[in-house]
Amino acid sequence: MAEKSGKLRKVSRPPSFKLEIPADETNKQIIMDKMHKVRDRLVRLSNRPVNNREILETVLDKWIEASCQENQARHSIGGSYLKVKKQDVNQKLFITAQKSLMKLVDIASAHEPHKYSWSSSPYLPNGKYFINEKINHAFDCSGMLPSHYTRFCSFSGIGLINKSNREKFYKRHKDSISSEYNESIQTALLEEVGSYETLDGINILTDARHGWRKNTKDTSVVAIGEETHKVIDCIHITKSDDNISQRHEIIGTTKLYEKLERETVNVKTHTHDRNVAVNKFIKSSPLAEETLNQNDTWHAVKKIKPKMQSISSGPLKYKGISWSEQLSDKIEPVVTHFHWCIKNCNNDPQVLRNNLINIINHYKNDHSSCNENSRCKKDPKYEPKRIIITDKIAEKLLRQVIEDSVIYKYPEDFVLAKDTFYVESFNNVMNVFQDKRIAFTDDHYRSRSQLAVCMWNENVDRHFTSVWKARDPRAPRSQRGKKIYKARTYKFRENIWKNYVNSLFQRPRLNTHSAPMSVQKIEGIKKTPSEVWVKPFVGAIRHNADLRQTAYNDTIPDWDHSWKNMSKTF
Repeated sequence: MAEKSGKLRKVSRPPSFKLEIPADETNKQIIMDKMHKVRDRLVRLSNRPVNNREILETVLDKWIEASCQENQARHSIGGSYLKVKKQDVNQKLFITAQKSLMKLVDIASAHEPHKYSWSSSPYLPNGKYFINEKINHAFDCSGMLPSHYTRFCSFSGIGLINKSNREKFYKRHKDSISSEYNESIQTALLEEVGSYETLDGINILTDARHGWRKNTKDTSVVAIGEETHKVIDCIHITKSDDNISQRHEIIGTTKLYEKLERETVNVKTHTHDRNVAVNKFIKSSPLAEETLNQNDTWHAVKKIKPKMQSISSGPLKYKGISWSEQLSDKIEPVVTHFHWCIKNCNNDPQVLRNNLINIINHYKNDHSSCNENSRCKKDPKYEPKRIIITDKIAEKLLRQVIEDSVIYKYPEDFVLAKDTFYVESFNNVMNVFQDKRIAFTDDHYRSRSQLAVCMWNENVDRHFTSVWKARDPRAPRSQRGKKIYKARTYKFRENIWKNYVNSLFQRPRLNTHSAPMSVQKIEGIKKTPSEVWVKPFVGAIRHNADLRQTAYNDTIPDWDHSWKNMSKTF
C-alpha cells in the first residue's frame, strides 16, 4: 500500500521470512541455478513475474501430487497376484523376451497419455523375431514331429509358427546342426584312437537302422567305438545310392572304411550283428585286410531258444519223433550254456565247438569233458537238477540244434564274445528323433540323425547315483540291477544355437575400392537376397526398384500370432 504524505511516497513491503539451507558455495550456486530455471519456466507459462515463494510452492505441490499418485498406483496394483475371472479362462497366451518386457515398462512410464504399439519380441539381424527363431530352434533340436507341435500349440493356446516359416528357418539352421555333428564325431574318433595303448587301430561296433519297417528309403549305418562307446560316424544311405534297401548296410560299411582310410585310422576288430555281406567284405576287401571280423553273440544265441522250444514240446502224435519230453526243462539252460561256451573258449574256434558238443554229454550226466572249475567236476556230491538225457531221439534232436547253429558252423566269428549292445541302445535314441512311421525328406532325416548322435555322444556312460536291484519276473536270474542315471545334459543344443546366432551376426564384407558406397553392389543379391540382411547398407547399395522391393519383402517379420503386436492406452 502506498500512502501520500507531503513530498514522499512510502511503499510497504509484504511480510517475509528467512529460510536457512546448509550448503557451501558450490551447492548454493547449483540451487540458485535451478531456482532461476524454474523461475524462467513459470514466467513464460504465467506471463508475469514470480517470486521465490511461488517457485517453492509450485515445486513442492508438484512433488506432493506425484508422490500421492505413485502411492495410489501401488495400492491399486495390490502385488503380483492376479485372480482370473471365469470369462477370461480362454484368453490367449503369448511368449515374450526379457528385453521386450523391460521395453514395455519403459514405454508405460514414458508415454502415459499416449497409445503405443509394443512388440513382444526383439528382432535379430536377419529381420526375424528372436522369439520365433528360438522356438524354431527348440522344435528342430527336440526331435518333435510337426503334428505334435501343431497340436501342442493349438491345445495350449500358444501362437503357432506356420509350416512355411519353419521350413525357411530349417534351411538356415541345418548348417549349424551339421557343424556341431561334425565336431562331435571328430572328437569321438580322436578319443577312441587315444584310448588304446598301442595306437595302431581301433575296434568298432556297427549296425544298420532302417528308416521304415518295410522297403525303406533311408538307412543309417552307425559306427561306435568299442572303448568310448561314442559314435564315430553315422552314414546316411538312400535309394538314390541303391534301390535295394537290403544292400544299404554294405554300402554304408564301405563308405565308413573309405573315410577311416582317409583319416589314416586302422580297424582292428569289427563287430556287427552278422550281416553276411559285411562278413564277406571284411574277409575279402583290401580296405579291411587287417581287420578281424566278429559277430554279435546275442543275435546268434537268441535263435537257439525257438529251436529248443520246437524240440521240447509239440503235438502228442509227434512225441518221440520231432520232440522229446526229456528236453522240456533245458530251453533256458542250453541258451545259458551257449553264452558260457563262447566266453570260455580262449579265442580258439575248435575249443568253442568242443564246448558246444559237450552240452550233450553234460546233460547225459557225463562230466569227463566239463571245465575243471565247474561245480559238476569239483563237487563229488553233485546231482543234476535237469532231467538226464537217456533217449537217443532226445540226444539226436539236441545235437541237431547245436550243429545247425551259426556259432557251431562259424566259430571263428564268435571267439571274442563280442556284442553290439551299445549300437542297439543307440538305435533306441534314434527312435526319439526318427519315427519309423514317418517318411522324412533326405535333409530332415540327416539332421535328425545328426541330432541323435550329438545327444548320444554327450550322455553315453554318464554317471549314475545308485543301483536299484528289484526282482524282474521276466528275468528272474538277473543280478545286475538297474542303474539310476543322472539327468541328461543338452550342451549340443546350446552350441547349435550359438553357431546359428554367430552366422547371423557375421556382417558381409563389401569391396569399397571398385566403386563408391552409393553405387556399390553385392554379387548375387538377386539369387539370395535373404543372405544380405545388413539394414544400414540397404539404402546405400540398393537403388534398383526391384531390389528394394526384394529387400523389403525379405525383412517382413514372420510372427504368426494374432496378438503379435500388443497395444495399450495408458
